[in-house]
Amino acid sequence: MLGVHHPEHSTLIIPLIDARRMDVYAAVFDARGQMMAPITFQTLSDDSFNDLGYKKIAFCGNGLTKYKV
Repeated sequence: MLGVHHPEHSTLIIPLIDARRMDVYAAVFDARGQMMAPITFQTLSDDSFNDLGYKKIAFCGNGLTKYKV
């Protein structure tokens, strides 16, 4: 995966693509770049990704500024 250098194996990578307002398109990848959840349209909230059960999540993409980690 481009732009990600040696994330820990327990880290999820979630690109967030801006879809206006508080909406994003998001997908979930493991540290090896394998897709774990398909692309979804989401309205962001404080607990948007809490149900994933991972302690380390790396967010990226132009929708990142909308999500307060």
